[in-house]
Amino acid sequence: MVIQLTHKYHIMNKFAKFIKNKNISHVFGYSGGANLPIINALYNQQDIKFVNNRTEQFAGHSAMAWSRFSNK
Repeated sequence: MVIQLTHKYHIMNKFAKFIKNKNISHVFGYSGGANLPIINALYNQQDIKFVNNRTEQFAGHSAMAWSRFSNK
C-alpha cells in the first residue's frame, strides 16, 4: 500500500510541475477526498494558487470569470 501512495503522490507532483510549466497561476476546483493529492501537490508549488469553491459548477463559473477579467 505504501508503494501505491508514494507513486500516486509522485505523479501528482509531476502534474503540478506540468501546470507550472504551462504558466497557469490559478486552479479552480472543489476539494474532496479523491483530489486531495492534487491539491497537496499544487500547494507545494509556490506559484500556483488553488481556489476552492463550494460546487464544481461554481468552480467553472469562477474560472471563466477570472479568465475574462485577467485576460489569461
